[in-house]
Amino acid sequence: MNGVSLDRMIIKACLNGGGDREDNHNGPWTPEEESQEAVRCDGAGASIAHIHARTRDGGIS
Repeated sequence: MNGVSLDRMIIKACLNGGGDREDNHNGPWTPEEESQEAVRCDGAGASIAHIHARTRDGGIS
């Protein structure tokens, strides 16, 4: 497969962006939602969870 070794692949899960809940109703916006989604991504094989940290009410920190 073109010299690519899949046994050493790193999967990065980008959980949310710089927007807010109005921009994307499906994104995790509170710290609790972010941590739950990071655990789900870990279970699906992700090695890294990239998040934009939020306040308890989902605002930009």
